[in-house]
Amino acid sequence: EHSQLVDINEEILNRFGGSWDRPPSFPDGWETSAALGDVRERARAILERDFGDSAFWSWKDPRACLTLPFWQHLLPAMDCVLCVRNPVEIARSLEKRDGFQADKSTRLWLWYMAHALRATAGQRRLVIFFEDLLRDWRGEFDRLAAFLGRAAGKHADISAEARDFIDKELCHHRASATGCVDESAVVFPAKAVYLALRARHRPSEPESVGADLDAAIDLFGPHALERQQSDERERRLLAT
Repeated sequence: EHSQLVDINEEILNRFGGSWDRPPSFPDGWETSAALGDVRERARAILERDFGDSAFWSWKDPRACLTLPFWQHLLPAMDCVLCVRNPVEIARSLEKRDGFQADKSTRLWLWYMAHALRATAGQRRLVIFFEDLLRDWRGEFDRLAAFLGRAAGKHADISAEARDFIDKELCHHRASATGCVDESAVVFPAKAVYLALRARHRPSEPESVGADLDAAIDLFGPHALERQQSDERERRLLAT
């Protein structure tokens, strides 16, 4: 994380009347608007000062899911890595840290994910799942290295840092794909997006992950039907 780039993202959200937990609705063309001229110049100065001489660099901030068009305008050749976490785990984490209700947390997850997917549509991006990193960091490290056009085996020092950094004890809230689909507190669109992403980027191993995904897909049909029937009931009530 780069604290000054985080500050830029916070400023952008504030300028449009929002914050990280109350995302604003951006108007068309907001990313190049004159209203952000001073923020844009400040961002350019930070990028030039800290990364101007770097052929290869990265930074991480969840708020970038919302502000990505702003950065894409400044860095048009940027590639994106989307690290996705199960919305049930997000809800449990935010409940403990911020006291948020699960409905609010999963709607936030959906808002962030929808913006990130829309901003990276048709561009080079890699989707990595948080649970996959904890389960098989070496396999995900190889995927990331391949995406970046680098040989993972040649970077033993980075591998050692990754091994030391990833600690399963850091993940206090674990949930499966089945748990996400069957969790009533998770809003239906969030379930749909997570399951679609999980199915699209299905890992080849281990078998337990595939079995969990198959079970989640089996559960998804009845949930979708229940949601459709609920929507129809609501429409009939509104029509009377």
